[in-house]
Amino acid sequence: MKKLKAELHRMRFWISAISISITIPLFIVARLGAVNERKSEMLGGELLILFIPFIANMIYINIKDTIIEHRRMTMVLKRKKVPKPTIVVKNIKSIKENT
Repeated sequence: MKKLKAELHRMRFWISAISISITIPLFIVARLGAVNERKSEMLGGELLILFIPFIANMIYINIKDTIIEHRRMTMVLKRKKVPKPTIVVKNIKSIKENT
């Protein structure tokens, strides 16, 4: 389980790094295009591009939970040995035999 958590931590780092590195240039290009189109410095729909890292983080959380739940459901359960009984009854007679 520790190996899985370390792997998921690395995956989170790379997802965050890639999403941020894509978001910044994409926002700059969209901002320049929007300013040329509107001929003003107002902000518009290009602000939604800034939500890409948050969306990527939500997707990561769902993937992580799915992987962990799948791992828990498919784990081989360790069977504990049942202790031997302390009282052993060797001769049990039925009611019919006694009468």
